[in-house]
Amino acid sequence: MEASLLPGGMLPYWPMGTIGSPFVTIQSAWAVSMAEGFEVSDRLTGELSKALQAIIARTISTSPTLRAFALFVAAQTDKSPGLASAANDLYLERDRLTYDGKAMLALALQQIGTAPDKQRQLLGELPDHFPEKEFDPATFSSKTRSLALRAMAMLAIEPDAPTDALRTRLDKLMESSASLSTQENLWLLLTFKALLKSQPAAALANPLKPAPDAVSPNKSAAGWAGRELAHADGLKISGLGAGAKGTFVLKARRRLAESENAPVQNGIRLDRMVKNLTDPSRKGTPDAPFRLGDELLITYRFQSSKPQSFLALEDALPAGIEVLNPNLALFAKSYNVPDEAGVTTAFLSHSEMRDSRTGLFFDESPSGLQSYSVLARATAAGSFTWPAAQISPMYDSRFYSRTAPSTCTVNAE
Repeated sequence: MEASLLPGGMLPYWPMGTIGSPFVTIQSAWAVSMAEGFEVSDRLTGELSKALQAIIARTISTSPTLRAFALFVAAQTDKSPGLASAANDLYLERDRLTYDGKAMLALALQQIGTAPDKQRQLLGELPDHFPEKEFDPATFSSKTRSLALRAMAMLAIEPDAPTDALRTRLDKLMESSASLSTQENLWLLLTFKALLKSQPAAALANPLKPAPDAVSPNKSAAGWAGRELAHADGLKISGLGAGAKGTFVLKARRRLAESENAPVQNGIRLDRMVKNLTDPSRKGTPDAPFRLGDELLITYRFQSSKPQSFLALEDALPAGIEVLNPNLALFAKSYNVPDEAGVTTAFLSHSEMRDSRTGLFFDESPSGLQSYSVLARATAAGSFTWPAAQISPMYDSRFYSRTAPSTCTVNAE
């Protein structure tokens, strides 16, 4: 973060970017102020705090909702009168706030410890059910995040209100947590923490058999790791007591079923194509294997009927292939990655290329057909599985695509 700081304390979305992002700056200031177990430099803390105050004071121009977010973050550590004055000013403009902004402003007022009537008014202006809405790349809002923020505000402002319906609703949301964005999971996690704080969980019975590998400090949760699931005894837990209620989370590794190896297209389509630039007749099949040193052009072609924001494309590479990063000057002088004829080349915003995985990120992706290519080289002989490539918007779980996995063969000669 410190290496990416821009003048005025702003941070870009991607490391070492040149354009400051108000949302990223606010959330980074929050993370830095709450960090535990990390060394945070005084410069980073000071610059982000300076930018946060500039957003609150309108010195840095941004939307009213992001200003409410900045107030929410600052109020966790700053109780100065100036902050309360800024919150009251924003309250008078609440008709310009989104639902998320109203919830954040209500939480900020609650943290500052002022204007309880205004807190309840803002909470009352939030609906019980939020309509479906498009992901907003400026504020990172979504329906799920709005639900989580409303729940957080309700727990903070009306702690004595019944929470059974809220708990049921959150449990239902968490059933699909694997398909939620990082933003949605973050705010749901904060909401669950607030819920547990208002209603502490009961301690587990003792002793439990088999003995857990870890127990939470409040004795309300336990974990068992590394159990063999091939035998029924690996899942037996005794000692919970008659009529015990609780939630069990299982994490396991398993082999994919045949149906799960099929390509998936959900609002977006992704295809992966490989061309041997050294010898096109060597296609990586057992009958026409690649050879060590072959230069390969890996092209990802993706298509969506509507524009997308913050697309992430990930491809786990087979062990016999290594990507050469064309963004590095070392390779840019020697290689020229050709564009695919007749197809628009996607504008790459950020890349993370490692030995085992390629990550490509596109902040803005227009509708229609696009492609992006990377250069690779065959580096190890053998027969390898090539896992499926996948693409999805980072903050909108409604769209997702996965190619079928494949195999490739590399010969030493």
